Amino acid sequence: MSAEPSLVLDPPTFERPAGSTLEGRVFMPEGQRARRVGVEVILAWNTEDKGHSEGEVASSEAVYDRDEPPPSVLSFRMRVPWSPWSHQGTQVKIRWTLRLTVTTDGFSRSWDAPFVVLPPSESSEASPYRGVSARETAR
Repeated sequence: MSAEPSLVLDPPTFERPAGSTLEGRVFMPEGQRARRVGVEVILAWNTEDKGHSEGEVASSEAVYDRDEPPPSVLSFRMRVPWSPWSHQGTQVKIRWTLRLTVTTDGFSRSWDAPFVVLPPSESSEASPYRGVSARETAR
């Protein structure tokens, strides 16, 4: 096994419709000797326009937080936020990041992967956009 944790999504694509469920597993390296271990999965977004950038954490899941070494595989499940959707415009860009953060004895290390939030599925029962086309919501 690798000396660093790894994150695997199910299904293994880094894009999901808004409002859908994001599930996966974190594979931890064996031989953790830390007294305190925390593992967190975070979905964060940032906007970029001409000369300005800002962002925020939209969703996070504490996968493990204990005073003992973690098991080799940790599962997580979280909801993909309803908005904002990913966008690659000429004026404004909205980018999402899936971040895995592991804290051992107070020292944190993070790994980031690009993530895409798609418009919600029109068939989603819980969608606040149900029955509304993507064109209508972009106005």
